[in-house]
Amino acid sequence: MSTISARVRRAMTLTAAGLLAAASISTAAHAETAGPSSAAADGSTSSAAPSTPAPGTASPTSASPAPTSATATTATPTAEASPSTSTATSSSKPAPSTSAPNSQAPTSSAAAPTSEAKATSAAGNNPEGYLGAWSANDGLIYFTGYAFDRDDFSQKVTTFYTLDGTVVAYQIAQLRSQELDPYGLPSVGVFGAVQAPTAGQHQICMFGGNIGPGQSGIISCFNVYVAQKDPRGDIMVDTPENQIRINGWLLDDSNPQQSLGLWIFDNGRPIAYFVSNAASPYLYPYGVFGNHAFGYMYSPSTSGSHQICVLGANIGFGQNAWIECADVTVDTAASDPWGVMYLSAEDPDSNGLTDFFVYGVAWDPNVTWPVRVGLFLDGQLMPIDYPDWIADLDYSDLNPPGITGKHGYDLWIGEEGYELAAGNHEVCLYVYNQGPGTGQLVQCEYFTV
Repeated sequence: MSTISARVRRAMTLTAAGLLAAASISTAAHAETAGPSSAAADGSTSSAAPSTPAPGTASPTSASPAPTSATATTATPTAEASPSTSTATSSSKPAPSTSAPNSQAPTSSAAAPTSEAKATSAAGNNPEGYLGAWSANDGLIYFTGYAFDRDDFSQKVTTFYTLDGTVVAYQIAQLRSQELDPYGLPSVGVFGAVQAPTAGQHQICMFGGNIGPGQSGIISCFNVYVAQKDPRGDIMVDTPENQIRINGWLLDDSNPQQSLGLWIFDNGRPIAYFVSNAASPYLYPYGVFGNHAFGYMYSPSTSGSHQICVLGANIGFGQNAWIECADVTVDTAASDPWGVMYLSAEDPDSNGLTDFFVYGVAWDPNVTWPVRVGLFLDGQLMPIDYPDWIADLDYSDLNPPGITGKHGYDLWIGEEGYELAAGNHEVCLYVYNQGPGTGQLVQCEYFTV
């Protein structure tokens, strides 16, 4: 019997075309040829899985075109241990029964095959075994099982794997398989994973490279559904003092412990990006730990209706997803600053040039402290090194009804260094915003020097 290295080299000459040809063995051909003992069942629970080719059934001949070694080594999954039996997805697992051979040759207690099976058996045995598969949150399809060839139990079967008809991996069946320990075959197991290209239904098949006089062929197929794991969550939007506040949480089931990034949109325009990494103890009773909460508040630039939407950033096998949208209405004008302005013509520096004093009051309904003001002279913002840009003087006699406190300002236009040219001029009062709302150009006046 050839060595393992020779068998592997022989198996590597199989091409993807050869594997797919083996997969096309018809069910009818299988029905016409009696199979071996119950250990030859394919073990698939899927009605869509092709039947295991029986010994003697036609398979790709040696004339099949040989593949390159690169095809055989694509995406080889590895593992150090097989998952527990509670993870297996199939209840029908062909294993050598009491009629199964030991590690060298069939025992005397083996069940007697039919005359057809004897004729087939004289030509050798095909590889047989079991395949189970399942998907996880990471978009991988995990597989487990075992494969052996009755012609020589001392050699390890090389198994190839197709996903939706395309060869994606190969592996030598040499891991321990506890289910076969009682039969003297402890190291014929396989375990690995292949990446699903998309979410949805996929079929993974195990193909066994023959040892001895039998034929290579499909051992088993398994249908697996791969779920798409997009971000999910919940948001709440309200408008305290005509500001927009968004609170909520989001997570990605691909990694429930990881905090996600998110975008906030206002009427289709992105206005913020950050990570939802605040504590979220209200998710603990549902088995979701880590930090997944977020909160954000801002002052919109316009009054009216605002549609607020949150887009979650994907981290696993899925895509970015809209978490939720909410419509709110705000009146920013109610939160805008305001003021009044008066002009007084004087010549305080006695230079023979007429100067002007601009005075009045300015306030913001969102705060009780003084606000900053600015003056536009002939369309240009005056330099801010003026000492009286803060409206903190006691001009309470100028306060409108309902406004209390110190909100006065008194600014000099035309002082030394800022003399006004003769002619017509325009001065406008601008009040800077505090809190919700926007800064306002509240009043303009014309004067002549």
